[in-house]
Amino acid sequence: MATGCDNLYLPPEMITDILKRLRVKCLVRFQSVCKDWRNLLKSPYFIEEHYHHSILNNCLLVCRICHRTDGIWPPCLLHCEKETVEVERLPVMDSLGRLTQLVGSSNGLLCVKLGYEEYYPLPSLLLLNPATREVRQVPKSTNDHGRSRFCRVDSGFGYNHVVRDYKIVTIHRVRHRNEYDLACVDLVDVFSLRKGSWKEVEFGIIRFIDLYSQPVTVNGAMFWSGWHRRDLRGVVVSFDLKTEVFTLISIPSSSPIYDNNLGVYENKVMGIPYSVHEFELWVLEEAGSCASGKSWVWTKKYRTSETSPLFPHFPLLRNELACYNAKGDSGLLFNTTTNSKLKKFTSSSADFVMVEKLVYVESLVSMCDMYIE
Repeated sequence: MATGCDNLYLPPEMITDILKRLRVKCLVRFQSVCKDWRNLLKSPYFIEEHYHHSILNNCLLVCRICHRTDGIWPPCLLHCEKETVEVERLPVMDSLGRLTQLVGSSNGLLCVKLGYEEYYPLPSLLLLNPATREVRQVPKSTNDHGRSRFCRVDSGFGYNHVVRDYKIVTIHRVRHRNEYDLACVDLVDVFSLRKGSWKEVEFGIIRFIDLYSQPVTVNGAMFWSGWHRRDLRGVVVSFDLKTEVFTLISIPSSSPIYDNNLGVYENKVMGIPYSVHEFELWVLEEAGSCASGKSWVWTKKYRTSETSPLFPHFPLLRNELACYNAKGDSGLLFNTTTNSKLKKFTSSSADFVMVEKLVYVESLVSMCDMYIE
């Protein structure tokens, strides 16, 4: 006579559909259930399925926060799904210490900088997957030319699916007496995870550009907002991670995006100029090609006004933009697609403010196996 246990069978495709909805910390434990599950959870197919499901449903913010009584915390996760923003500490980040800074996020991997100073000597860089706790130290570049002059380093991290490679870009600045004592770009170094090495790239076009934002990576290119000191105009700096070439993109004079952070909206570069009671959302779209390369156009997608002062808080999660009040302890969530206010929310603690923040998606991606397309 058959028992209830005899009918406990799930087809493999149903098991995959269930498992891809779980958080990584559960999946790491489930690898020890049986050999079939271990092989499934480590397969490129499942890793990609899980990641793309997480993009749509489980986007988080990874951020550094400054606690009013406890100072700067190591990077942690912010959960924004409920009406209260909740903080989750990350053990792997706590072990790195309070001086860990965020460089970039891509496919569930983070690049972080160890050391508070953004000036020389060069700090150490790490690549890590906070969910699986895999960590890899990035070798230091030998291209510092032995300089002892005052120098600042801006860094970015991104992935290009064409060359299937993660890259770190470091932009080095030094002060020259004959340049009105302003810091000019003196070296651009690019680290390839696939090759495991650094190389210098041409940077002349950005020599006199001041960068104002953390970079964002869209469609295999890295973007910063900035100001051209010689031409006295706002620009967006683009760096193609495949060709390793810089491009300057103009900004509409009616929209001062250059002094704001950039974000990603519907897989396009986004800027949000704002005043105390209103803000706009502009996106950068490809308009075709010309003799000098790609042609770009800015399009205004969204505008809102409020009677109470609100300040947009980058970045967006699923086309939703959080705007905080002047105190930073509560705010509104806007859906920029439907032009509607979704809900009010409060912080789980009014005792901290965000110092740095990035969109982060948990994944099983390993630095030894670069699968994601």
